[in-house]
Amino acid sequence: MRAEQLLGEVLRVNSQNAFAHTLMGVLRRQQSRFDDSLTELRVALAMRPDFPPTLANLGITLAFVGLPDAAIPLFERSLRLFPYDYYASASHAFLGLCYLLLGNVEAAVASLRTARASNPHLYFAHWWLAAALGLKGELDAAREAFRQAIEIRPDVIAHVGARLRRGTPGHLALYEKTVYLGLRRAGLPDIWAGSNERPAGWVGSYDAKIPLPVPYF
Repeated sequence: MRAEQLLGEVLRVNSQNAFAHTLMGVLRRQQSRFDDSLTELRVALAMRPDFPPTLANLGITLAFVGLPDAAIPLFERSLRLFPYDYYASASHAFLGLCYLLLGNVEAAVASLRTARASNPHLYFAHWWLAAALGLKGELDAAREAFRQAIEIRPDVIAHVGARLRRGTPGHLALYEKTVYLGLRRAGLPDIWAGSNERPAGWVGSYDAKIPLPVPYF
């Protein structure tokens, strides 16, 4: 609520502040207001077409609404323009996620290994790499990446549970047959099954007891 108040004050003073619109887009995504997130981020991108935080976050929201194919060019553009920017390692990671959601496992592994090498502290790079390697059948490497993700962020399993509650049907349909399947092979407990309490249209169930963690993005 405080973040929304502050961003609203900034935009009342200067509605052309691209970074404020970008941050509002991030906030809307965290609130699961995905259409509003896309609107804010597209407004920001129109103001600053080559701004890495906007490119990356618009790509993230598109991935979370089940449109990874539309997100990929945004991450590629950001990395092409700013290969060493602060957002570059995260862009590599989310690019890998998009490839993984689309079933392009080899490209996913390459992007996620680049993300992990450029910033070893990104737990989600290890996490999605575990999923990609699990799908690929490299189970020892998948389990090691799984272990490293948990070492960096001990509540990462709860984070996956939160994703099942916050994701859109389009995202979850892709997530279940790629990321989730790969993580199960890497050692993730079955947190998808065990509950009948799911919104209409969702492709799986979720464990309602899993707490929501503080999100990274």
